[in-house]
Amino acid sequence: MKIKNAKTEGSRFNFLLYSIFIITLCGFLAYKLFLEKNIFHFIDTSDKLDFEYYSMIFQYLVYPFTAIILLLGVFLLFRQTLYSTFTRLLNYDKLIIWLIGFIFIFQFLVIFLIPNKPFSDSVYYLELANRLVDTGSYTTSNGNLTAFWPVGYPLYLTGINHLFGNGLLAIKLFNIFFSMGLVLSMYWLLKPVLNKSQLNLFVFLFCLYPGFILNSNVIMPEYISAFVLWICIYLFTKKPYNKINLILAGALLGFGTLIRPTFLLLPMLFLIIIYFQKERIRKSYHSLIFALSFLVIISPWLIRNCNLYNTFPVIATNGGFNFLMGNHSNSSGKINFDFEYNANNPNEVAEESKAYSSGFESILNEPLNALFRPVKKIFFSYYRGDSSVTWVFKGENYRYNPILLSSVFFISNYFHWIIIILSLFGFKNLLVLFKEKKMMYLLGFLLYFLVIIVIFVGNERYIIPILPIHFISAVLFIKNEKHNKK
Repeated sequence: MKIKNAKTEGSRFNFLLYSIFIITLCGFLAYKLFLEKNIFHFIDTSDKLDFEYYSMIFQYLVYPFTAIILLLGVFLLFRQTLYSTFTRLLNYDKLIIWLIGFIFIFQFLVIFLIPNKPFSDSVYYLELANRLVDTGSYTTSNGNLTAFWPVGYPLYLTGINHLFGNGLLAIKLFNIFFSMGLVLSMYWLLKPVLNKSQLNLFVFLFCLYPGFILNSNVIMPEYISAFVLWICIYLFTKKPYNKINLILAGALLGFGTLIRPTFLLLPMLFLIIIYFQKERIRKSYHSLIFALSFLVIISPWLIRNCNLYNTFPVIATNGGFNFLMGNHSNSSGKINFDFEYNANNPNEVAEESKAYSSGFESILNEPLNALFRPVKKIFFSYYRGDSSVTWVFKGENYRYNPILLSSVFFISNYFHWIIIILSLFGFKNLLVLFKEKKMMYLLGFLLYFLVIIVIFVGNERYIIPILPIHFISAVLFIKNEKHNKK
């Protein structure tokens, strides 16, 4: 039986390698025939920073494309040796330790070897944090009290400032802590579910994902919010139920909601998890503990905003802005600013309400466009995987060899596309696993974030919290074996 399984796995590995090679070769031919001369038309010439950055990348894209094809050719020539080596690696008991060590060292080196400077959203977060430190109030550059930008991340930056001084180094070093925490929380959650080789493959692929390993050098909250989500899932599902774990999960989720207001309804999913537990637990008691710890964290901010705007409590006032961005008549479904919004209006709730009304009006006036726009939003959330690469190199791209920069950009997206495609093929196996292990709640989290994207706007940063689910699905396609028993 073991010999038969080994042959099946070897055949699957060969099929996968050949398929990737053929698809990559077809992609290269399509690029040379149709895209190479026209690819510059996709660059926004009105944005000087974008134009300089993407022009440098696209000009030398043929080099990494060619290198990948040659590398895959070498892999095919030595596929048997590669398969046996990879199989031994995935059965190595201490692989997780080496991977955590790799993440720590690599992300540490990235901070010091790739100098960069914040731009766009990163600058706004830092400025909000600096004003919070200087004035003790959360205000715009005009001095108006605000809730437009979610307060959680600037508040976190303010805490770092108080503890370690005003500098970017401490922020980036803490990013490494959250990165390792994200990997460990997923590892602990999946350890009772996947077998050893599947679990090691999951951690191996995720730790090599360029968007993940470069995020230590980015002043953005995406991977912190992903850590919060997955550590909460782990704490919430850890048996037996523990009061301390529920309090900690509720508090962390409250902090995550202050960072990302889209987390606001997630407690409902967690409470559903409690309700459907078959174990004899005090469901009402545990639900109350979790809900109260969540409310304790977000209540001060809700009360502040309620008093400020004389309306129902809100976490942030940028919901209407994002809704209008994704639903106005000229919206493609992705990030754009081709619409009217008065960001200087001190009554942010009124401006937000106006934006929601404009968005709904566009939907009702153009129902056909509104019908197809959700598909575009999903596409624009998945079509690229270079967010961390762009946030690290953009604005400082002139410092680096253009072929190297183009290669990092290409590899990041190439890796991303392979994972997403494999996850689609492995989705059936994912559903079987979730049903067998009573983990259908993870599907609920996946659908939750996709619905948020469909309602508002598509962007590759918005799928980061649910990327691990795609990695699980990809792993289940690559290694469709029996899983661990609970």
